[in-house]
Amino acid sequence: MEKMITAGRLAAGISCIGGRRNNEDTLLIREIGDTTLLAVADGVGGHCGGEVASALATKTLLEEIEGGLEGDIDEDGMEALLAVAFARAHEEIVNEAHGILEGMGTTLVAALIHDSVAVVANIGDSRAYLLGEGVIFRTRDHSLRQAVLDGQIKGDWTEYPLRGVLTRSLGHSFEVDTYHVPLHSGETLLLCSDGLHDVVPDESMLSCMGMDGPSGRVECLLLQSLPKALDNVTVAVYTVP
Repeated sequence: MEKMITAGRLAAGISCIGGRRNNEDTLLIREIGDTTLLAVADGVGGHCGGEVASALATKTLLEEIEGGLEGDIDEDGMEALLAVAFARAHEEIVNEAHGILEGMGTTLVAALIHDSVAVVANIGDSRAYLLGEGVIFRTRDHSLRQAVLDGQIKGDWTEYPLRGVLTRSLGHSFEVDTYHVPLHSGETLLLCSDGLHDVVPDESMLSCMGMDGPSGRVECLLLQSLPKALDNVTVAVYTVP
């Protein structure tokens, strides 16, 4: 089991190799003043490209957020800051994607949490959930599978051998979705890679929310996923006080 990352008493996360030979996911949890930043990136690309892309994305994201969080910031300011950070991360990956790194890319889902609201941005199929009395909110994937489910591609998605292929990612087709998510006491904001959500149904995720504190919830989610995981598994949670 990989080392748990914690940030204060409200956030925790872990990234594990799961069913792969190496870990191409990257996890970021950071408290910056009275704002919390969570991010999960799941890299794609041959050789070491995936792990390079996901690490570069979270490194760039952190640099931009730390540099831009000055004084009090509102929801629109957080959204604008995330937009700049994602755009710069995309540019950095494109600039580095040559030689053995050609074709690399990464998903990225990030949340800035401040004053009982989370502003969430995502590209690819790493997800954010808000869990309470059920699934209150979930980001929309950017994948062929989601396109089939949305009716953009006709037919049974199980017929498509490349259904897990991303339709958007940092380093490739760039377009970011953003969401403003109100937070209430007792709810949990969850960010994860597809290594978790592909094998752990919503009901099992919700059952883990009864565990004590963010670390207990992360450990429960990990135990739910590892016996079935075919991919890296990365999880970050924030418990709303």
